[in-house]
Amino acid sequence: MVVRAHNQTEGRDYTKLGMLECGQQSVVITISSVLIYRSLVVMSTLDAFIEEESTFFPLPCQRAYSNIDGQGWSINTTVRKSQIPGAGNGRFSNENVPKNTVVMEKYMIPMSEVKSLYDVGDDAVILFKNENEIEDFIHLYQEEGNQTREDTMHCLAHFIWSLEELKDTVALNFSTWSVNHGDPKRGENIRFYVHKRKILAKTVKDVSAGDELLNDYRYFDNMDDFWIQFCKKEGKKDVITNLRQFVDIS
Repeated sequence: MVVRAHNQTEGRDYTKLGMLECGQQSVVITISSVLIYRSLVVMSTLDAFIEEESTFFPLPCQRAYSNIDGQGWSINTTVRKSQIPGAGNGRFSNENVPKNTVVMEKYMIPMSEVKSLYDVGDDAVILFKNENEIEDFIHLYQEEGNQTREDTMHCLAHFIWSLEELKDTVALNFSTWSVNHGDPKRGENIRFYVHKRKILAKTVKDVSAGDELLNDYRYFDNMDDFWIQFCKKEGKKDVITNLRQFVDIS
């Protein structure tokens, strides 16, 4: 880093200046200068660490948890700790929303068209047709995002979904919904569906500010077998297999 090189040079210059101009006091100034030098090196190392950390491209779930703008929601929402025990995070509405209101719109893009993570919008839904496309996505996150295969696969296992309309395909929101399961007529207050080349979300009941948004995961029980088998091979459980341990979704 240029800053670090400049600071190191300043440290050495301070030491030389002290030795030349201060005679017997040069030792004291030299020690002080060394401390300054070391401090500057530590600061520069920290700067380099922060710079390195900032090169990580956030995973889809990380973008949702960070509550970034542009995820496709037309209402004000916040992702935070869920009210459901053991559910992790959930998405909450920050405003009152009437029944039958479209509250989210995301566009779909085939993974075969994705050449770089930086070309995908935060409101995109990536569609996968086979195992090779999943591997391509993981590879992009390793190469461009500095994310490990394990962390990327952990995110995919929890957040890849499918709908009946998406034949032989599984999908991933580039900024995840982070919406938990709710049973019909009990907790469910939002539903996702396909409209042309977009995924929309509509409220199925009135939603009050502060309510956690919940959808019925039974609609996701259309996972293509290639994804289920891929998860097994990776030692993971897909979201539906995992849900069956806790909820009767038959």
